[in-house]
Amino acid sequence: MPFVRLVLLAAASLVAFAGYLQERRRLVVVQRLSGEAARDFYEAGRRRDAWILWAVTALLFTSAIAAGTLEVLFSTGPAVAPLGR
Repeated sequence: MPFVRLVLLAAASLVAFAGYLQERRRLVVVQRLSGEAARDFYEAGRRRDAWILWAVTALLFTSAIAAGTLEVLFSTGPAVAPLGR
């Protein structure tokens, strides 16, 4: 189990570092552009990020619903003991 935690920690660290590098690159590009072009570039990136977050959220929500549905359909008995016993 400690190995799995270490792998998850490394993966999370890599994702955070990649996000930092992406934002750093985005800011370098923004600094090179004129004012209005920089704002348009920055806002386009933020819109794209928002759409990606919505897509991931929808995927996770759909997966959770599917997992719950499959659990109910293929369960082997009542989830709660009947009352009166």
